[in-house]
Amino acid sequence: MKAKGNPPSDGPYEARFKDGSLACSGQYRDGRKQGDWVYYLKDGSVKARGAYVDDGFEGFWVWFRANGKKMQEGAFEANLQVGEWRRWYDNGQLMDVGCYADGKKIGEWISYHPDGRVKSRKHAK
Repeated sequence: MKAKGNPPSDGPYEARFKDGSLACSGQYRDGRKQGDWVYYLKDGSVKARGAYVDDGFEGFWVWFRANGKKMQEGAFEANLQVGEWRRWYDNGQLMDVGCYADGKKIGEWISYHPDGRVKSRKHAK
């Protein structure tokens, strides 16, 4: 996710929307995003939360919808998706779940209808 504004080479960073509300906050080291970052919607609610190492996604990340419900969550290693990932519909019902290894889908992926019924089961190649 891109931070807007002029980031420092080192230290804390905050970007703001035109109305002055906080858009994101985090840290830079040697001109790269490091550590925990939080991105916000204009209403102040959290849009996404996670960590960076040298500008790349690292560790567990979660994204939220404008209604406050989770949109998706999963982990990264060296900026590649790993482990179990989940996505949800606007109504909070699980949309799909499956695993990644080195940024590629692996194993069984299960998709659901918005009412929770299983829509499909597919194996990633």
